[in-house]
Amino acid sequence: MLSETTEDGEIEVYVDKHLCEKPNEARGIWRNVIRINANAATLSNYEVLTLLQELRGSQKRTNNQSQLATITYETIKYLQDTPCNLQTPEMIHKFLKALEPYKLTKAEKLLLLNNPPKTPLEIQLIVEESEERFSDEQVEELLQLVQSCELIPNEAEPE
Repeated sequence: MLSETTEDGEIEVYVDKHLCEKPNEARGIWRNVIRINANAATLSNYEVLTLLQELRGSQKRTNNQSQLATITYETIKYLQDTPCNLQTPEMIHKFLKALEPYKLTKAEKLLLLNNPPKTPLEIQLIVEESEERFSDEQVEELLQLVQSCELIPNEAEPE
């Protein structure tokens, strides 16, 4: 893979042309340049799942893209078994709004959204220096916030 940053701040990612055996095949792949804005935001698992599901429906099946289709399928399959499969944009907005008083970094918010914690230990692993930044009560509030925003599916209770 080869990538370059253009003058307008975009990154161009190319498929390695040496993987192709025929010159025409290389030209066809070389034209498939993926342009990514270098200033783009990080995506949550929910956004990735939604995007891949949309892309899967619009992908043309060619030999050159069979590996991409496999990666797309496997990623969707994985993400459907995570809490993001049950999240909605409204849930996410409500959760992020409720996190504002905690002064978390963007990365910490994303980790809490993608991997909703169930225990204080999980919060310690996600939030840097959580012991110094939050009291035990605030950690419990964060756990209750995750529950109230329904980021974690309700598990069947044992009878």
